[in-house]
Amino acid sequence: MIRLIRSNFVRALAPMLCLGMLTGAMYAQRQWPQRQDAGPYHVRCASAIAAIPLQMGPWVGKERAPQSAAIQVLKPNIIRNIEFTDPRVTALRQPENRISLSIVQCKRIADMLGHFPPNCYPAFGDTLNGQLVREWQIEPLDGTGVPLKIQGMEYTFERVINGKTYKRIVYNFMVAPGRGVLREMKELEEAAEDYLQRYYGAAQIQLVFDSLAGQELPAAERDQVFSTLMRYCAPAIEMVKSGDRSQAGKRAATGNE
Repeated sequence: MIRLIRSNFVRALAPMLCLGMLTGAMYAQRQWPQRQDAGPYHVRCASAIAAIPLQMGPWVGKERAPQSAAIQVLKPNIIRNIEFTDPRVTALRQPENRISLSIVQCKRIADMLGHFPPNCYPAFGDTLNGQLVREWQIEPLDGTGVPLKIQGMEYTFERVINGKTYKRIVYNFMVAPGRGVLREMKELEEAAEDYLQRYYGAAQIQLVFDSLAGQELPAAERDQVFSTLMRYCAPAIEMVKSGDRSQAGKRAATGNE
């Protein structure tokens, strides 16, 4: 008799437990960020990246239109390509030598995953010859505050065109809101699985040094260029890192959509 009562009780209780779990899951999903929550954040990111100046210390930049293929793949919230010159740098007087900065921010991390130097450059005929784990400390422009720590990668590519060997050295890192500066694509893939971050996207920054082989800037000079330019990019990087989720947080606190 006791077993029969217990069995009937369990059968009666099971649907209520399932309903309770389903209700709890639905309530939890309502607290997750919605697409509209990220709208103001993406506006601020676009404004911060658009505000990066073309004059950065001695370096003078010129906007270059992004490739249409990049726009189709990345579906960017904003993308900027800037080519820099400094009349003091002798190597830049060679027509094959140039320094360019690429900044792209996407509304969805998934759109960013294919945009990665070891994938992109070999697809256009470059050969990856080396990679280094790098870390930089970027001092604030005003000389006060906490330095920006950038963990990234340095990639070296080569390609042969009309019998000439060209070298391309790429400094690369990603930025994801709530996760900070990321070095590896696998870190961005992990961030893409976070439902709390799904509508906040990510950014990627590349500083590219193109030259004829044997005419490339020395490593110390490249690092100096990177540090100088990143000081001016730091406010935009910090904006992307912030990942303002105030609207989602407000909804979670009040229980309202």
